[in-house]
Amino acid sequence: MMRTLYLKTIRYSEHGYPDPKKDKILMIGLYTDETKVFSANKDGGEKGIIQKFIEEFERYSPERVVGYKIDYEDWPFIVERGKKNGVNVVLNGKEPKLTGKYFRGTIIRETVIEGCENIDLFPVCLLYTSDAADDGESVDLGG
Repeated sequence: MMRTLYLKTIRYSEHGYPDPKKDKILMIGLYTDETKVFSANKDGGEKGIIQKFIEEFERYSPERVVGYKIDYEDWPFIVERGKKNGVNVVLNGKEPKLTGKYFRGTIIRETVIEGCENIDLFPVCLLYTSDAADDGESVDLGG
């Protein structure tokens, strides 16, 4: 069975949508074989939670990382805020590589982590809903 790490960050902005160049990470939540939450209040501020995330990533050594909008929000924040705090974000021996490609009128972001699959569910949902919309179908989002 593959070791899978589920990832989500909670970010804060006083003005508009959070920007990794100026806004901070308040929490990083992970789910592996157990749930871990690193918060700025109890884990040494933003620098501390980024360091703890890196330590936990290396300890667990996931073969796959999964999340929603992780390529758009979580990875860019972790990498940029790490730089702002003097933390070198190195996972599996290399810094995550943030890339993007043009697809159906939008840029799909992608994060490459050496030796690890990175699966962002946002583009999957975007593709599914835009295919249905292109066909004139309604999309049942549940609830």
